Amino acid sequence: GPSEIIGTTVISDGLVYAIIGQDPEHGDGVGQITCIGPDGKAKWTSKDTGRSISTVSVAGGLV
Repeated sequence: GPSEIIGTTVISDGLVYAIIGQDPEHGDGVGQITCIGPDGKAKWTSKDTGRSISTVSVAGGLV
């Protein structure tokens, strides 16, 4: 499964957003976006993404 934070994390309104996975150059594979709250626990995770080296964008309540 996903194992590495590749893209730059983003902090918005006290929440941390991170792309987790491996470099897409390794081929197709699992990736996810995770939102971490101030307590250090995952608030939500989306596995609707593949591997990515992109930075998350957060604006207007959208990720």
